[in-house]
Amino acid sequence: MSATVERLISYALEYERAANDYKDIAFQAACNEAEHKAARAKEILAYKAKGARAGNRISHAEAETAAEADDTVADLYMARLTSAAIADSARQKLFQLREMVGVARTVVASDRAADMHHASGYSGAA
Repeated sequence: MSATVERLISYALEYERAANDYKDIAFQAACNEAEHKAARAKEILAYKAKGARAGNRISHAEAETAAEADDTVADLYMARLTSAAIADSARQKLFQLREMVGVARTVVASDRAADMHHASGYSGAA
């Protein structure tokens, strides 16, 4: 087996592994996003309810600000951003590997065409 074919196989296997890993990475990013949004919404509602019990009318903007200042919500937001960045990085790696597989296929096809050309008796010498 030629080095070019081995390289194609290597890229294809790496692409397959990365694609399999991506589903877990994407799932974790989605879970982190949902967890953050749920906690934030609960905190907004709790802040508005607390204000209403005290007889104060709390604006939604004020409740959002208070919710975002909560340490738990902030930690969940950080986890959300981090997992989204990891998912984006993994997605870009998949795009890169897919391109590398395509390039390797082209090189293998070119090698095969050159071998067929030389096998037909054409050497390229004048």
